[in-house]
Amino acid sequence: MSLFVPRQINNNVAIIPDLPGLGNGQAAAKNSGGHRSAPSNVYASTDNSILQKLDPNTLEPLGRATQADLHPDLKGLLSCAHAQRDPETGDVFNFNLDLGRRATYRIFRVNADSGTTDILATISDPDLPAAYIHSLFLTQNYVILCVPASHFAWRGIKILWERNIIDAIKPFDKSQRCKWLVVDRRRGRGIVARFSSPASFFFHSVNAFEETAKDDAGNEATSIHLDSVTYPNTDIMHMFYYDVLMNRDEAATKALVDKGIFRLANARLVRHKFTLPASPACPQSSGEDAYAQTAREVFSIPGPHSGELPVINATRAGKPYRYVYGVSSRGRSIFMDSIVKTDVETREALVWNGPVGHTPGEPIFVPRPGGAEEDDGVILSLVLDGSAQTSYLLCLDAQTFGELGRAETEFAIPLGLHGCHVSR
Repeated sequence: MSLFVPRQINNNVAIIPDLPGLGNGQAAAKNSGGHRSAPSNVYASTDNSILQKLDPNTLEPLGRATQADLHPDLKGLLSCAHAQRDPETGDVFNFNLDLGRRATYRIFRVNADSGTTDILATISDPDLPAAYIHSLFLTQNYVILCVPASHFAWRGIKILWERNIIDAIKPFDKSQRCKWLVVDRRRGRGIVARFSSPASFFFHSVNAFEETAKDDAGNEATSIHLDSVTYPNTDIMHMFYYDVLMNRDEAATKALVDKGIFRLANARLVRHKFTLPASPACPQSSGEDAYAQTAREVFSIPGPHSGELPVINATRAGKPYRYVYGVSSRGRSIFMDSIVKTDVETREALVWNGPVGHTPGEPIFVPRPGGAEEDDGVILSLVLDGSAQTSYLLCLDAQTFGELGRAETEFAIPLGLHGCHVSR
């Protein structure tokens, strides 16, 4: 029996409107106060290098592209679903992972004005393994890639054998520290720093920003703050099997209780801080000593006071911010059952709960036109009513979390992962 099947496209993770470099999508991608006009193009992405083009009006599939269409050197099969976009220029940043004897990571930028693609850094260290990475970080001057302890077995070849990503990941090894790479995106200096943090796993970065202050000697030093929704190991991925979600034959009970995953699958909103060295790292550095510098954990906010599928006010991307919105579980169902607003300054949280059986989707923040406050706007979430087998679009006041209204349907809309808001 062959391991190969006819080519299929099933990109259903993230939506990228106005993607430059593939026709149209250039000027419209720039910051417009958090409101995006009707996009010139729409692509769906997942954790490989294939992009599915969608009709901006009907969302019907129109075809496919790959990262190699952006630049011929982006020939690797893997990437991350969550490219980062500069809110001022509209430039898009991501990485491409080429499997082989050595994993090769290429971090690149797609210029929103010209549509051209530049490779900012190529990393092929013998001690930097191929790993499953779902998102990366962006500040005003740097792209930061974190390689968590979610390493692929057989140098990634096991993906072909298992025909999926989750089963191709090695068992979690707490001795394998997360390795971080800081890449200059302004002056073409490539890798400027490497550092590490304790072994962990994350799907989603939340935000990242820089802070400049004087050190004890009176010299200016730049620190980067990196926020993510973090797990102590990779057990959370095994909670997404269909039998577990449906609790068939008590699969959820066995996973959560018997295996103790409930203790390890609770997300934390974590901030790491790292001070950049005065002189850039050697681009060719490798080995464990290259990652000898470590990040400091500034704070950790556990769920349900923080949540997954994190969203912020887009105008605060790459800058200091205060509020993050996500979905969390308070134990009322196997999956998500709440929407949470977390204040990263005070560590306080506001929570919206629906009745038992109501599962909210990713919260989308829509700023109020002309609003001055970071949280002046509304939260939109598509909620599945499992009891009635219908769905509704929930609208919350982003400041108070009071319900402003809902648009109900007479049918169920399948749960998705990520979305975006566009104005008409």
